[in-house]
Amino acid sequence: LAGGRYEYPPEHKLPIDEWMGAEGPACLYVVQDIESPADREVRLVVGNSDPFKIWVNGEAAAESRKSWYWMPYNHEVKVKLRKGTNRIVAKIVRNGKSCDFSLAYSVPDGFIVWLNDLEVLRQ
Repeated sequence: LAGGRYEYPPEHKLPIDEWMGAEGPACLYVVQDIESPADREVRLVVGNSDPFKIWVNGEAAAESRKSWYWMPYNHEVKVKLRKGTNRIVAKIVRNGKSCDFSLAYSVPDGFIVWLNDLEVLRQ
């Protein structure tokens, strides 16, 4: 991934090991620009097996320094999106041979209900 590249995964779970190639410890930054139809609060739903940090529009939003078993709902955090373009940056640290990571957007409260009105902006 030297120099970066554009990828558009069809699912919430990102193919981290496929993108990184070689096995073993490494760090990957994932940048996602999304368009929100309105100012709103949303819930980031993060699944991770390794440490990560997430920024929303330049502000730290979520972090884990632990390695554990991936589940699609390891972490939930409320963040504010603004109407228009929002930049989500995730720093994912692979500690061992492989890494699992997922990121999804849900209504802020109650049961997980995925938001389907956020548009991923393509380069």
